[in-house]
Amino acid sequence: MKNVFSIVIPVYNSVQFLPKCIDSIIKQNRDNVEIIIIDDASTDGTTSVCHNLSRAHPCIKLLTHSTNLGVGISRNYGNKMARGDYIIFVDSDDELFPKALANLERHIQLGKAPDVVLLHYKKDTFPKSSYQVIKGMKDLNNDAEKFIELISQKRFPLSDQWAFAVKRKFILRNNIAFSNVRIGEGELFMSSVICLMETFSGMPQRFYKKIDRDGSLNHTKGIMATEACLQVLIDLYINKSRIIASEIKINFYENYIQAALGIFSALVLLLSEKDIQRLANILEKYGPSISKLEKRPEGITLYEKGVSESAYNSIMTFRTRILENKINVIRAYSKNFESVYLYCRSKYTEATILCLERLKLKIIAIIDDSEEYTGKFLSGYVTINAKKFFEIRSIDDAKSLIIITHQRPKVIKKIFSSLTRAGVSKTQIKSISY
Repeated sequence: MKNVFSIVIPVYNSVQFLPKCIDSIIKQNRDNVEIIIIDDASTDGTTSVCHNLSRAHPCIKLLTHSTNLGVGISRNYGNKMARGDYIIFVDSDDELFPKALANLERHIQLGKAPDVVLLHYKKDTFPKSSYQVIKGMKDLNNDAEKFIELISQKRFPLSDQWAFAVKRKFILRNNIAFSNVRIGEGELFMSSVICLMETFSGMPQRFYKKIDRDGSLNHTKGIMATEACLQVLIDLYINKSRIIASEIKINFYENYIQAALGIFSALVLLLSEKDIQRLANILEKYGPSISKLEKRPEGITLYEKGVSESAYNSIMTFRTRILENKINVIRAYSKNFESVYLYCRSKYTEATILCLERLKLKIIAIIDDSEEYTGKFLSGYVTINAKKFFEIRSIDDAKSLIIITHQRPKVIKKIFSSLTRAGVSKTQIKSISY
């Protein structure tokens, strides 16, 4: 029987989660599905689990790497080996809801086999569900620009490949691929899918259960994460010429580039000069293909052909100007305050700490409601939850500034509301973005 779905699952050290993930797919009881597992040289017993699963279930096609190559290469390998009409991307620690595949097959048949289907997912962090966007797709009539306007209006992020089922022939016809990096590989793939698709739909029935873990580009730092971010940024820039020349699509695609520049600007502040040389080697390799990479709205240039003296000097200048910009923002914020709390713990928080220390401002604590962070230190400063913050607040805290570090507008609004309801003055609350 011809496979309708190819489910591509890259795996690395997932011995704890993979069996439950596969079980959620097997229990769909579909005989027109192939499961492609790519074991990326796991070291924790996952390889043995993969072999046991493939022996137990003929629908599983097991691919293996002898060395760890990263999730981008693994996904591209899975796509190459897929034979189903549609490719579904599943992370090894996630699950499908019951009857998900039966509902999707019915939806595709009724929708005349669109290029792309937005799936109804559930997760714990923003956005917790795709359902409101799917509801808004009913009257779009395959107008991709209206879809882009819809998701832009709802500030709905679209860099997660697991939120979509994509027609395999559409991927092949448009030569769409993931960046060959370990982190953030989905930006190139998803931006291309959204801008190049001709037909699309949204499936309202629950399909995908996302388990949030700290493995994304938004949660990681260090030279490897920064190298991955720079490579994604370059891939996005080079791929830009393929995007259909409509103003809405070009602006939408540019948002991906600016988001990558924002992440890069925070990460690069935390690197040594030796690490920056490694970044310069990447930038020099692709320099001839880049005319200008500029971070907006600050107007700070990372690289410009014919102007930048060298890749190394260009990155160092970019880092210096980003640091100066953020220090100036914080200096203006903190004019009437003696100390600072930082709200939301991430690499952006660490970059902000660097700026605060340059200004010699007293940092009291980091506020974050994730249980895994409570009591832990970041750059020497303890993390407390909001409940603890409200308990320890004193009259002196009227002299303390609270900076929310790099969050989506809806999250900032929610934090702002909770703080003001608890008696914090509006003038004490500011946010900073990268």
